[in-house]
Amino acid sequence: MTTTKLNYAIAFAAIISPAWLDILKEVSQIAAALMPFFGIALVIMQMIKLGRDKK
Repeated sequence: MTTTKLNYAIAFAAIISPAWLDILKEVSQIAAALMPFFGIALVIMQMIKLGRDKK
């Protein structure tokens, strides 16, 4: 992709961003609410893996 095409794509996204700003906010809020659970799941999975590796 050339620099000009990239500039056009960014400018177009900036122009239409108000149309999908609410959707982005909603997705961001959902992700922020789920991240602690994903963090806990990751820690549990790492503990299980560590336990299996020591056996």
